[in-house]
Amino acid sequence: MWLYVGMLFGYGMLAWGLNSWVPSYLQTERGLSLESSGLLTALPALFGGLTMILSGWCADRLKGRPALLVAPSMTVAGVAVLAMTQAEGLVAFETLLCLAFAACTFCFTPIFAVPLRTLSTRLSGAASGMINFGGQSAGILVPMLMGYLADTYSFAVAFSVLALGAALTAGLALIAPQTSEALRSRLGPAVRD
Repeated sequence: MWLYVGMLFGYGMLAWGLNSWVPSYLQTERGLSLESSGLLTALPALFGGLTMILSGWCADRLKGRPALLVAPSMTVAGVAVLAMTQAEGLVAFETLLCLAFAACTFCFTPIFAVPLRTLSTRLSGAASGMINFGGQSAGILVPMLMGYLADTYSFAVAFSVLALGAALTAGLALIAPQTSEALRSRLGPAVRD
């Protein structure tokens, strides 16, 4: 289960990092107004919502399989975030931000798929809470870390650190149990039925 917690921590690094610091970046580095930066951060959320629906459908069809769904998507998200730090124009930055956010958000549902398909219904709330703890932990740590990095170094360095979250999630997705049967074999009988 800790592998899934770790995956959601890496996911949360990107999600919380982008959500908390892109508006400040757009105002500070790109000279946009608060209203304009708010509008530009709404578009990635739209793409994220759409990809979350698609990822749920894919997770159901593939019975979870984080190596097939999460690892490639987080790789795309990490590359997009790194490219975003080098984007010169606002259109290029926004396009890469939308791609990073959509690819990141695509991972949310598949991270939960195998545990929730496997565990007894009496444990689904506890399992969801445990996994979500990873994402919330990132939400506590990453905005502070990014603030420190942006102040001490630059926004480019701060956003580049988010690629570590993508790498963590992709790596854990490759080693986590890929199916209910694989997870059942690692769990004791008390958590199954």
